[in-house]
Amino acid sequence: MVTINENESLNYKAELFIENEFVKGYYYSEIKLMHLVWQERAVGDDYRKPFLAAYDFSEQKGGKYFLSDIRKQGIVGPDDRKWFEEDALPKAIERGMIKAGVVFDGNTFKMYYINMLLKRFMNKGIPMKFFKDTYSAINWILEK
Repeated sequence: MVTINENESLNYKAELFIENEFVKGYYYSEIKLMHLVWQERAVGDDYRKPFLAAYDFSEQKGGKYFLSDIRKQGIVGPDDRKWFEEDALPKAIERGMIKAGVVFDGNTFKMYYINMLLKRFMNKGIPMKFFKDTYSAINWILEK
């Protein structure tokens, strides 16, 4: 069982593939889901390392779905946004990602970043959707 916050926990067996002050990354083999839970704002290598770890782990384990909980992430700067769009997203698709979700608190300062992500995913043919809670996101991701 994984505790996301005081109101959310998941009953899937999880493998922790990264943990630091910025993020925790889980892989749920039962549902082939990579899950990043951001703890605070990360910049540069601290922002990129979790995605790189997710690629490697997903490649080994066969992850198909991706979920990022950005409620505590803070604002993503332009350099990291560009890196995500030009490097991270194409690599995730190459490694088999077929659907992605984002847990988001509705913060208007993150809306620009969120809308950019949505456009990029849609342009690549990857379904992506935003949610207010983890359960709704996972239920949508697992819909066929």
